[in-house]
Amino acid sequence: MDANTQLANDLHFLTAPFRFVFSLVRAATFLAIFPLVILGLCFHAALIGGPLMDDTMQPKVNLTKTPDGRDKRIVELEVQLKDAAPFKELEDSLRRKTVQLAGELSDFWVKNPPPFYPANYPVNSNDPEKVKAYNEWSIRVEKVYKDKYQRRLLGIIRAYKQQGVPTGVLESAAENHIFGEFPYRGSGMQPPMCQQDEVCHLRQLAWFVDAKDRPIVTF
Repeated sequence: MDANTQLANDLHFLTAPFRFVFSLVRAATFLAIFPLVILGLCFHAALIGGPLMDDTMQPKVNLTKTPDGRDKRIVELEVQLKDAAPFKELEDSLRRKTVQLAGELSDFWVKNPPPFYPANYPVNSNDPEKVKAYNEWSIRVEKVYKDKYQRRLLGIIRAYKQQGVPTGVLESAAENHIFGEFPYRGSGMQPPMCQQDEVCHLRQLAWFVDAKDRPIVTF
């Protein structure tokens, strides 16, 4: 064995501990960095709002394109199908709200008649008990009307006006006195004839709009 070979062997032997330490450092570096890489990928996926791969374990690719003629035709067909579907009238359509409120007002007046009728009207009565009873009744029904019915009533009447449906004096009646009270006061427990009854006129407004709140021009 010549001197060069011997020197090489000696150097290899002497550097063996250093090579071992270097291998350990490289392995430790990999084990330290690899989890950080995984965490970074997870964080990136969370930021962009989705996984890096789909259920097939293939990379997720987001494609964007300008809608062509076929896409526009699909949209048009979807609109046509929607329009062709049977229409179901909304529970709060204008005419349904009108009929419902008219029914509530009629029921209220039938169940809350004045304590006596025009023959005993308090203006012509000398009985203080009758006058007191009538005044108490008047105050009570006026409060119920203003708290429960007046705002809804005015909203419905004005909705018809906006549609061009004639409403006559119904709006001013709803604003200036207890709507629908007078005919019931004059007829006791029996509902009055329609031509005398504001509530009946209110109910008739429902004939002038369709299920979609569109005016039916028949007047």
